[in-house]
Amino acid sequence: NWLNEGLGEFFNSTRFIRTEGKGGKAVVEFVENTYRQGAIDYTIKMGWKFVALSDLLKFSREQFYGKESTGHYYDVSWALVYYLLKGTAEGSPYRKIIPTYLGTLEETRNPDAAYEAAFEGIDIAALDRDWLAFFENQALRAKILHSGQAAPILIPRQRK
Repeated sequence: NWLNEGLGEFFNSTRFIRTEGKGGKAVVEFVENTYRQGAIDYTIKMGWKFVALSDLLKFSREQFYGKESTGHYYDVSWALVYYLLKGTAEGSPYRKIIPTYLGTLEETRNPDAAYEAAFEGIDIAALDRDWLAFFENQALRAKILHSGQAAPILIPRQRK
């Protein structure tokens, strides 16, 4: 649920520009999701607590969608996906989380197996601190985003 909605919110702000070359490779423009960014910044400014990743990452469908705080879960899911795709430096173990999750899910069709593979060796408490530190420090965020270190945005291959 976190990855589904996080990716949805992340790619919600992309715009199709054109296709080019044989096979029609899509050219898209990435535009920041200012709504989700604003919600995260406001929560930080107000000193409110975010849902713990140790909970969010394991929420069932009913837990994720069935509460009044679903909007907050979307915000944090977007922020985590944004951090994993754009806020981590080359060589960071966090860079493997989304591609490993999607690859394992495609291979096994088992979300629990995908979770275990993607987060193997990852300290969830440290990840929780790191994504929040990234969003709290606007200078760090700008430095990473404009340094060329952002992870490539990976789109899973189409099934044959």
